[in-house]
Amino acid sequence: MEIKREETGLSGRFVHYFDDGSVAALIFAKNKDNVVTISHVSVPTQHRGAGLAAKLVEASVIDFRADGVKIIPKCRYAAAQFCRHPEWSDLLAEAA
Repeated sequence: MEIKREETGLSGRFVHYFDDGSVAALIFAKNKDNVVTISHVSVPTQHRGAGLAAKLVEASVIDFRADGVKIIPKCRYAAAQFCRHPEWSDLLAEAA
């Protein structure tokens, strides 16, 4: 399963394109203080249940850790994943 990171300026997303034309995505925004806010994670209804949303969050964590940025998981799903993975707590930024 391929997950790609796409960015334009201060916003971006991690995406997986399905053969049927649908898209699963994690949406994020960067600020000038080297902090990323995850605002939304979505998987099309017909593709739910395969763990793709968790894989999108994990891919973002891996990339953002490598970039040296902190994360604010505003999306309920992303926040729940951070609770399930205490090993990611070092990446959490204080909400402004």
